[in-house]
Formats: sequence, C-alpha cells, structure tokens
Amino acid sequence: MNKATFLRQFHTEETERRRIQAIGNAWNSLELRRRQSKTITEVWKKKLGDSMKRICKKCNQEFQADRKSRQFCSIVCKRVFYRGENSPMYGKIGEKSPGWRGGITSQNESIRRGLQYRLWRKAVFNKDNFVCQECGERGGKLRAHHLKPFSIFPESRFDVKNGLTLCENCHRKTDNFGGKIFCRQYEYTR
Repeated sequence: MNKATFLRQFHTEETERRRIQAIGNAWNSLELRRRQSKTITEVWKKKLGDSMKRICKKCNQEFQADRKSRQFCSIVCKRVFYRGENSPMYGKIGEKSPGWRGGITSQNESIRRGLQYRLWRKAVFNKDNFVCQECGERGGKLRAHHLKPFSIFPESRFDVKNGLTLCENCHRKTDNFGGKIFCRQYEYTR
C-alpha cells in the first residue's frame, strides 16, 4: 500500500468515525432532553396537584389540566362547544367582523357569490343536461357561460336563455372569457 492510498483510506475512516460520534452525541442529548422533560413534567404535576384539576365546559368531566388556560378535556369537546352561538365569531358579519375592511368587495364579486347566481348556474346546467355544448363532454369541470357578457348586460345576467354549459377548455376559447371582452366592448355597446 502506497502513502496516497493509506492517507485516502485513513481520511475516509476518520471522517466516518467522527460522523458516527457526532450522531451518537446528538442522539444521547436528545434522549437526555426527553428524560428531563418527562421528569420536569412529573415534578410539576406533583407540585401543582389538585390545583390543575378542571371541569370540562362541554361534558362536565373532571380532568387534569397541563396549563392554566385549558378549559376542555379534549379537542373534540372544544370544537363541539364552540359551534353555533357559543362561537366567538357568532353574529359577527359585515361591519361587526374583525376581518371587515370597509366593504371593498366589488359588486361583480358579491353577485357571483350570491344565491341567485348559484341557482342560475344550476338551471343552465340542467337545461343543457350537464353536457358541454361545444365538444359534447359530459360532466367534468363545467362552466356556465354568459352568451351576452355579464358586465355589459346586467339585465340578462340571470336569464337562463343567456347561459350555455361549456367545459373548462371550451370556455377559455370563447370571445368574452376573462378580460378579452374589454378589447371588443365597443361592438356590444353599438
């Protein structure tokens, strides 16, 4: 064995030994931390004793709390309790909501999220039997397309005759998909 081969082999063995030693040190410190956290928790439970016993707000069962702010024995009890009128967000809609930003939702957006629009879409799909009127695809990702543009003809927004069922690909090919209509708006307003 020549000197270069010996040094190469020694170098790889030395680095491997150091790597294993580092992993062992990390593993030992992790185990030590786990043992310490268990003993600390047990010590605190013994010290606090009955002072950390609470009654669940939902099921009225007694439980051992791990912190002062805990009010429920389980996450299930907490989720069930905070439904409906017990929810801190109950009744906070519109200006009362903490997420209120001064009524910045556009009229277009609020119409498209509304019940009347959803009913119109469903009626258009039923009229066309859930089949794309361009390619004949049944089901899939269907879109309710306005023949007369939504933004220019507000009087025919919810007219079922103005609707056409299209699949996603065919809908992208239409003249008034997305912002394409604003380029040709002058044609509709004459």
